[in-house]
Amino acid sequence: MADDIISCAAGRFPLRLRPGTGVPLLICHAKRVIAAEKLLTAHRIAPRQVALLGIGDMVGFDGPADEVVTDLIGLAGWGKAERLQVVGFSAGGFGALLYGALLVLSLPQTRVRVAVFNPLASIWPPLQTSQSVAHKRVLQAVSRFPARQACMERFGNARPWLERAAAMAGRRLQVELFHGLSGRDQIHAQAIADLPCVQRYEIPSIRHMLVDLLGPHQRRPDLTRWLRRRYELAGRDAQQANTEAQRLARAYFRIRRGYPDIAELLGGDVEPDLAGESPATARRSPVQESATATA
Repeated sequence: MADDIISCAAGRFPLRLRPGTGVPLLICHAKRVIAAEKLLTAHRIAPRQVALLGIGDMVGFDGPADEVVTDLIGLAGWGKAERLQVVGFSAGGFGALLYGALLVLSLPQTRVRVAVFNPLASIWPPLQTSQSVAHKRVLQAVSRFPARQACMERFGNARPWLERAAAMAGRRLQVELFHGLSGRDQIHAQAIADLPCVQRYEIPSIRHMLVDLLGPHQRRPDLTRWLRRRYELAGRDAQQANTEAQRLARAYFRIRRGYPDIAELLGGDVEPDLAGESPATARRSPVQESATATA
């Protein structure tokens, strides 16, 4: 399998391609490609074509995002694709939103489905009054180079591109947004939740690693009970908590069917570079959280 991986570049950034059949998938990972490429050889990954971009390579904004998409389409052979899937978590979620929108704008006949978990909606301008140390470093480093600053001002916010794509594509663009209750995650979710292409799901957890809930060990009855309890702790009455828990569980398992390998693609050792969460925290399962943690 490792021999099948193609190493190339899209725009100025490294790209990995793995051949396969079925609906092609673009993974926008929070790490650099060189750290995340082992995902493509995991035995549990579905045998479909996968493209991998690392947001850790791209946050320097030393190349325009539309060039990345043009090269990606050509190298992956997606010019006549009927459907594409894009997935990302945290900083990788920013990439998934941005590149999902640009794919729709570049491919007028293609339906693009994007799934994001606690994504950053904007790197520039910052949506929070306080940023993580990594986010501050990115902003400081980019500001030293006028060309990079101009590129960041053009492509650093996913919302304008989603607006353009939704206006042009209508139902060809579908974004499923999963976010938790922490202040940072809510701010970024609210920045795009009103767009017509976005379906929003609020998870009753303050943890950043929501994607852990999609692990193959998680069964629907267990997840529904856990969600119902969390909603009750957050102040919902029993009927409201049950309704919301069932809705969210259905959405999670619909995602699992649509992306059968999503837990392996995003889980485990994800390091959300710009989110400010430590790897030690990221490795914990949200089901292991204290039942008393609320918003």
